[in-house]
Amino acid sequence: MKSSSGHEGRHYLVVGASSGIGASIALELASLEANITMVARRTEKMLELWQRMAPGSHACYGFDVSRLSEIFALVEKIDAERGAIDGCVYCAGVGAAMRLRGLLPEKLHAVMRVNFYAFVEFVRALARKKRKEQDLRIVALSSLASISSDKYKTAYSASKAAMDAAVRCLSRELASNRVTINSIRPAVVDVERLRGLDELTGGLDAEIKKNGYQPLGIIPPKDIAGMAAWLLSDAARYLTGTSLPFNGGAAC
Repeated sequence: MKSSSGHEGRHYLVVGASSGIGASIALELASLEANITMVARRTEKMLELWQRMAPGSHACYGFDVSRLSEIFALVEKIDAERGAIDGCVYCAGVGAAMRLRGLLPEKLHAVMRVNFYAFVEFVRALARKKRKEQDLRIVALSSLASISSDKYKTAYSASKAAMDAAVRCLSRELASNRVTINSIRPAVVDVERLRGLDELTGGLDAEIKKNGYQPLGIIPPKDIAGMAAWLLSDAARYLTGTSLPFNGGAAC
């Protein structure tokens, strides 16, 4: 007899679903028989991902989350066309390394716009559209960088720290409205942008295990997806305002 995942028929929004962790989360949730609405800039990547997803009522919307003033309209459009949204995973993010001399206000603003401002706008829009009797679960993809001290990551780390702070504060404000909001703080995850580093080091996974930076090695995106699915489930209905570390043994 097939066991129930608790996600069957639920409608989840995955923002930043075209690649990396976001793509893994969309695949995982679809495999649990949820209906997935993907949002990302690269529509062609989402269409490719769609072909790999388990059957269900899935859709994709090409959208640049830096267009902050259009986020409300996007959520309203999805709600009207696809139905009420039961949960959202916000995975969109940018994070180029920058030295202090390059931390100009416009560069900082560009990072905050995607990693923090857009996240808060999606939460505002989702909370506004939520039906009174409906639960809503929101999961944000943060980073261990939010509490670490890696040089050249000032903008990225600050944006993720802001995200985690918003999660804590918003959880108190939204709890009475049947909304839970949490974030996941991964360490080094096996995503596409690491491939170049892997070539340079001759094996990044072995290197970070050997030097003790991340003793358990690079984290597969599917493992992060599993945690996101759990946070969206009824099993996590009494958990809110947390930033859960997924550190691979990293010290932070």
